[in-house]
Amino acid sequence: MNAEGVTVTERDILIKLLELYFPCLWDLSHKDYANRDARNQAYLIMLNVFKKNDSAATLKTLKTKLDNMRTSYKRERKKVEASKTSGAGNDEVHLPSLWYYEHLSFLDEKTTPTTEVIDNMDTNSSL
Repeated sequence: MNAEGVTVTERDILIKLLELYFPCLWDLSHKDYANRDARNQAYLIMLNVFKKNDSAATLKTLKTKLDNMRTSYKRERKKVEASKTSGAGNDEVHLPSLWYYEHLSFLDEKTTPTTEVIDNMDTNSSL
């Protein structure tokens, strides 16, 4: 229970954490993605929020939690995409079971290299 007498659940804390998920931690094209200091600062800010749920939390537990959530999201995303391409009708598209699925949908934007980067890699490797 916080100072206002409102119970804050683990889910509330995790939602706040996902809202804070800094682009420098997941967006490969972000200017600070390769900046270790900026990434560490972002993790420390997120750790302060995460400690409201688990006062003994460490940077390692935070990173593990985020990695597990991202992995589960990606697995669920694959199921959704596979059900769309399987020829199933709209009624048979897989419905995600993760409560935080929508909160991580921003990961679809820029978590993989663009085709331009891949094309450049192919061009350079054939030289």
